[in-house]
Amino acid sequence: MFKNIKGINIGPGQFRFLLAFLVLMYHSLEFFPLGHYAVYVFFLLSGYWIFKMYEEKYQHYKNAYLVYIRSRLMRLMFVYWLILSIAIAVFFLKSYLLNNHNWQGFSVTEIFIKNILVLGLNSSPIIFITTAWSLEVEIQFYLAVPLFVLLRKYIDIKMQLVISLVILAVLIYLIPVDNRTPNLFFSLPFFLTGAWLYYSGKVFSVKTVNIFIALIAAILLINVVVPELRSIFLVKTESRFGIDQYQDHINMLLALLTIPFLTRNITQKITDPLDGTWSSMSFVIYLVHWPLLKLYNTANILQGDSHKLINLILLYVASLLLSYIIAVKYDNFFESIRRKWLKKQQKAAVSAAVLSA
Repeated sequence: MFKNIKGINIGPGQFRFLLAFLVLMYHSLEFFPLGHYAVYVFFLLSGYWIFKMYEEKYQHYKNAYLVYIRSRLMRLMFVYWLILSIAIAVFFLKSYLLNNHNWQGFSVTEIFIKNILVLGLNSSPIIFITTAWSLEVEIQFYLAVPLFVLLRKYIDIKMQLVISLVILAVLIYLIPVDNRTPNLFFSLPFFLTGAWLYYSGKVFSVKTVNIFIALIAAILLINVVVPELRSIFLVKTESRFGIDQYQDHINMLLALLTIPFLTRNITQKITDPLDGTWSSMSFVIYLVHWPLLKLYNTANILQGDSHKLINLILLYVASLLLSYIIAVKYDNFFESIRRKWLKKQQKAAVSAAVLSA
């Protein structure tokens, strides 16, 4: 009845790139509703991979926590800082071209410190790369992962997930929508759901995956076809868990319905030698499309809507080319440095009991 999912033949890196491209489409098209869906799925994937890496690799190092944190930051921050430089240049270029200098009313020191360090970014008066809001949440999660691993000795991951849902419910009840800023506690259930996928080793059957994909397609179709639903589904909203944010709720639902597919996607044998490049490009395009989008919007303001389609095509082409160049030439260079550094780190001594066993 359903097509075998293996026929889709999409690797983990390719799927991550597809998710990042959905974010680009969300920001560049007026009526594309799946941007937050991609972010929620990214959080699910991070929960799986970060717990897996910490359990199977990082905790075997001497000074495990410091090695783990430094390694993860090296993996992210070199790319982020390069694209931040591009975004800052674009920001001031746009300010000059449009004669908009509202930024002068804020603390430049605060703005730059928070944008460079990422932690505190979501409380900055100006965010040069708006999509980096989720990067701060990711880093908060990275910092907390060893604690969750330690807590597993007393509270299993399923109970941690339940507790995170209770905390989320309390936050939603206590904090008004307009006062909510992205932080780990709002996204923790997604990360811990990914962690549960790792610890449980659950892999859904092909038939189940196909059923859930069909269900996702049906939900999308209904929300586009039914006029009453379409009018609220295509209205973009902030990711703040508001009661009236219908689009965001559907995005959350669709992300959860993607879980069966994820279990097969992340556990498959990777045969594409370029899958790692796709994965690297996903992070790059997720960030770099934002300053390019600002150039696109500025060009539309200066040129008028007559050039909008051409500018949109240029935006997509530039995003793809720049993400490929940065991933292959820049990210690969610093990734090789990170891996060499990691090989030099001392492993923890193996106990005599383990050796005798």
